[in-house]
Amino acid sequence: MNPDELVNNEGLESTFKQLVGDAFHFVDTMSDPQIGPEHQRMYAKRRNAAAAAEDYVTTSAANLATRNIRHRVVKSEDYQRTAHSNATFRTATDGNLISALDKYLREPKRLLFYEGAMFESTVNGDNYSYSQVLFMREVPSAEDIAAFSDITLWAKPPSGTANFAGMENGQIPTEEELLEWNWTKVKVRVTRERLVKTNYLEGGRKQYSLRHTCSSTINRTMGSTIVGPVAIEMTEECTPWEKGQIVVMISRTTLAEHIWIVGNKRFAINKMWQIICRKSQWSDMMETILRNLSTNADGVADPGAEPDYIPMNEVFPYRMCDVQLPTSTAGYVYLLVSVPHPTFTYVGQTEHLGRRLNQHNSGRGSNTTAPSMYMPYHVAAYVITPNLDEGQRMSMERRWQQRNQNALRQGNADIGNLVDMGRELMSEYNQLVHADEHLRFVSHIERAL
Repeated sequence: MNPDELVNNEGLESTFKQLVGDAFHFVDTMSDPQIGPEHQRMYAKRRNAAAAAEDYVTTSAANLATRNIRHRVVKSEDYQRTAHSNATFRTATDGNLISALDKYLREPKRLLFYEGAMFESTVNGDNYSYSQVLFMREVPSAEDIAAFSDITLWAKPPSGTANFAGMENGQIPTEEELLEWNWTKVKVRVTRERLVKTNYLEGGRKQYSLRHTCSSTINRTMGSTIVGPVAIEMTEECTPWEKGQIVVMISRTTLAEHIWIVGNKRFAINKMWQIICRKSQWSDMMETILRNLSTNADGVADPGAEPDYIPMNEVFPYRMCDVQLPTSTAGYVYLLVSVPHPTFTYVGQTEHLGRRLNQHNSGRGSNTTAPSMYMPYHVAAYVITPNLDEGQRMSMERRWQQRNQNALRQGNADIGNLVDMGRELMSEYNQLVHADEHLRFVSHIERAL
């Protein structure tokens, strides 16, 4: 919905706040007992990866302990020695080196193992690849973890789903179910040695080649569907700043009751409403395009839209010379205007508009536009003609040229009037065909009054 329709609409504001307050859960901090290891944490801003992983392990381990759920915390073995030496590695104690390990290595200091844990691979392995989702069905033994022995996980198929029926209720699938869903049983080992250097030290980290899928930015979850709970931070220090983030964060789960908002309830609800009411520089442009090229929720074309017309000159937020022309080969009939001589115009047709404009501006477009004195050219308007063949486009080109010539003979050389000639042609064609076959008209120039 357009922000203009939301601002000062007390009825909608009250309904929105009531729905959010009733449907979502609210807690003060990520360490609240209601936030468990199964919660996917979401942040508006990119947090330090090491800090986010440490927070997750600390709070989730405490939560699992409170619920008497079996789990194990796997600590890495960090080591160091003098750089460029053959000295024996010893336990890392230098703060700068440990910080460098956190920064440059993918594996975290600590991993939390429990039934149902989800990880992301940090390397390519046997039958799984880097960043592939890995699932822990059974917790490895303390002996295997202490020896850093290979452990068994399940790799998600590339085209499969990382979510299970009943997952939100803590149910763990059987091996038979995982095999039926094309998951692969794999062995995960300790990552190979990768040395990190500081001024005078070098060191590495011994840890399983895994990292938790516990946290991400709101933007990174776009396009994903999360079956299970999410915890979204909305505090004064970390809050979304654009409408798209609000839409994404409250639409990733299958149920509204799976959303936990972390922060003051009143602040979070008011902030969400403020953000969705805020216009960006693209709001008018996108609203115009959507109104003309789609239908609204009930399947009825928007009665407020000007049929098949996009006045780019009115809604594009920057300079018209910054507008990107279409890159598809849908077919176009276009009107050019000379920048140094605005009374000189040209009508043409092409499959690829952007490429054709470059040809005109390099003197290779046509004999009419070849004289350098008229260059460069600007696209004043164009008709998008995906359903017309070259012959039909040429016919429309000739009729647009003829109408422009008649207007010029009558002394009406206003560029806006010439643009309107093309729009009239488009409208006449659209009256004879089904709505699905309509042409679209895009203007880059003010129309004549």
